Amino acid sequence: MRASMLRSCLVVATTLALAVAAGSSAEAAPRPIRIIDLGSLGGFLINTQGINHRGQVVGHGDTADGATHAFLWQRGRLRDLGTLGGRNSFANDISESGDITGSSDTADGQHHAFLWRDGVMTDLGPPGRSSIGFYVDSRGQVVGQSPRESGGVYDFFVWRAGRMRLLGSLGAPSGLFVNAMSDRGQAVGYGADDANSTRGFSWFRGRLSELPPLAGDVQSGASAVNERGQVAGLSVAADDSYQPVIWNRGSIRALGTLGGRFAQSYAISDRGTVVGSSVTAEGRNHAFIWRRGTMTDIELGTTGDERTATDVNNRDAVLVESSTGGFDPIREFLWRDGTATELPGLVPGGYIEADQINDRGEIAGMAGASDGTFHAVLWRS
Repeated sequence: MRASMLRSCLVVATTLALAVAAGSSAEAAPRPIRIIDLGSLGGFLINTQGINHRGQVVGHGDTADGATHAFLWQRGRLRDLGTLGGRNSFANDISESGDITGSSDTADGQHHAFLWRDGVMTDLGPPGRSSIGFYVDSRGQVVGQSPRESGGVYDFFVWRAGRMRLLGSLGAPSGLFVNAMSDRGQAVGYGADDANSTRGFSWFRGRLSELPPLAGDVQSGASAVNERGQVAGLSVAADDSYQPVIWNRGSIRALGTLGGRFAQSYAISDRGTVVGSSVTAEGRNHAFIWRRGTMTDIELGTTGDERTATDVNNRDAVLVESSTGGFDPIREFLWRDGTATELPGLVPGGYIEADQINDRGEIAGMAGASDGTFHAVLWRS
């Protein structure tokens, strides 16, 4: 779970769309899904970035004066989190304990990572350079990146208990890019070596471990991690084909594809269920769910579309995005127990974007409103 907000930064530049897992169900019709308007900060656009299992939602949105501010929604109230003294702030993640991280402009013109806890936004530094907090765990440990002034290198940092540790690029010429972190503090991502060969990594309790590709393959990248320490990612062959893999306790397992040469994972649940996208033997992009050793093509009952499974919770409920390309609107589905249910918008046929799902089945996202602006929303069933 805790799928990466940096999905587009993974090893491969090829765009793959996913679908949602297959299966037919003769059981009763699924519960209806309702959409809840969480509102806006007074401006045109608002984006959700995370939801925890308590139903707290974070993100950032435009204010009435044209700035961008981080927000927290909980118990029916949308709260502007303010800034570190500058104009703009952005929330990127929330832990299960309610800690929030992101980044903000400061009063002296810097842009720094922050930790927001109990109503207080703390500047994480470092002095004299910028930083961005990407993920936070329930102990208040933050991981992120701090770019150097020149050279295009991004230093990986860990902040905990008032101290930021700049771990540097750890040998990667451009630095390490963090894609996900578990609530127990295991961060995963990727970096390139001097030969521009990408390798996945895991950082946990002060130890950095390489996540190598499959035997005979040449590159790897990690995209998600669960609370059991299982890491989902991909392995790239010399011919540039790639497939999803799971690293677990020093071993790597290939998950295969739906018949094509390309497949990629986006999220993993604590049960070890993986979702992602794969090219089929016919050349279509389909969503998949992999569990208990079997990869299944997720069917939505739609035709002519490209599909992407973007997140999964610990009850194997899957978010699926469907697109026919062009100017047709993206459709979002919740797939569970073999049945797909389309998510409604605030207005019929309006724009929607589903970001994450928690274990209560609540989905955070964004939807177009009747006045032409975009609001944060929550779907519940």
